[in-house]
Amino acid sequence: MAGPAHLMGGDGEVWQGSCVNSEQSNRIQADWRQAQRLMAEGRHTEAVVPAGRVADECRELARTNPAFVPDLAMAAHQLGLLHAQGSAWRAAGSAMSESLAAYRRLAQADPATYTPSVAVSLSYLSLYQARLGLAPKALDTAREAAALYRQVVAENPSDDLEFDLASALNDLGNRYMDLGMLGEALPVAQEALAMRRRQVARDPSAVPDLAISLNNLGNLLREMGRFRESLAPSREAVEIRRPLARSNPGGYLDLLAISLSNLGNVLADLGSRSEALSVTQEAVATDRRLAAANPSAHTPQLARSLSNLGLRRWEAGQSGQAVQPAQESVRLRRDLARTNPALHEGDLSASLNNLGLVLRDVDQLAQARAVTEEAVEIRARLSRSLPAAYRHHLADSLINLASILGKLDQPDAALKKARKGEEIYRELAAADPTAHGSGLEMASRVVALLTA
Repeated sequence: MAGPAHLMGGDGEVWQGSCVNSEQSNRIQADWRQAQRLMAEGRHTEAVVPAGRVADECRELARTNPAFVPDLAMAAHQLGLLHAQGSAWRAAGSAMSESLAAYRRLAQADPATYTPSVAVSLSYLSLYQARLGLAPKALDTAREAAALYRQVVAENPSDDLEFDLASALNDLGNRYMDLGMLGEALPVAQEALAMRRRQVARDPSAVPDLAISLNNLGNLLREMGRFRESLAPSREAVEIRRPLARSNPGGYLDLLAISLSNLGNVLADLGSRSEALSVTQEAVATDRRLAAANPSAHTPQLARSLSNLGLRRWEAGQSGQAVQPAQESVRLRRDLARTNPALHEGDLSASLNNLGLVLRDVDQLAQARAVTEEAVEIRARLSRSLPAAYRHHLADSLINLASILGKLDQPDAALKKARKGEEIYRELAAADPTAHGSGLEMASRVVALLTA
């Protein structure tokens, strides 16, 4: 999300803070110019070092003289952005928290000037918390950011501030989705999309941001089981991002791949298996090129696309060809989960679950059982802390495990798992039949087959 113009960070900008008349001015300006030069050259990781020195200098100045708090706020903000460019989420969160604290202090004395900056820092901090797997904390931060933007827009309406409010609403909807709070996410996502359409009517250059809102709403509607409604926004997001990626691949190719993978999921839900397989293959090819160039940034999305490709081939009756992408997805996500389990363990469970289905249907039953039991173990644990996000996934894995145990001629164990999955789905479908009715039907069919 773009911040207001008074936050530093544009290419070629020089240090213009209140410390320019201090004895440290020359050193700070030299470090800041070096950071800006490295950023302009795309060397963001190297820019962290001089930007960190600027933040250290301003922190020391601000300890004894409040006049330097604005400099600390801006320096820490930029340092957080640079850490995020290198996917150093913990360091990014730490720096952005320092910037937020400084802006909060400034906003107490001058709310009109600094409240927008508090909102910007909150929005970035929420994203970094989400990347660290701190979903409840990220939601609280996103709620505050959206509330502040609403306040600022109400007090001082402007196109720029409304643009930032729409971005904050997009982020808030995603944070609700992270926690499985789909009912809360829907009105937020719909409001963000309506705002984006109005903005594009005024300024067509906002169309890339419209694609973000379309992509988010398509994902949400699919999670809610509203597959037909999810198709139009998912397809529109691809239609917007494809020409953008042709003209500016560095800026949009990764986003196109995300939208292609999402569209493939929706098409599969609607039974359009051939098209679903085609767009998912395109997503994997794109993500593979991106991950080869920048593994830390793009490996998570490659792992997701590979898992989807395994499913698409399995659905198309190509179980033998589904094994390789499903196994590769598990391998990638296992590595990711080792470094950041809070963020990637849920994704690992999805890949394990999908691999279990594929291995079952190529009669590698012992391996299928092992990976599906691991998926059940992870999802059972995650369901205890985040039930809204993971209980339906746990039910899916239990049903899949039951089908594998049935093929292993263990009917009693299979029926026990199937009934547990059916029980979960019955509870969920009672609360939301649209989202979970089909899951309950599947579970009941498996139970019926095992008791026949």
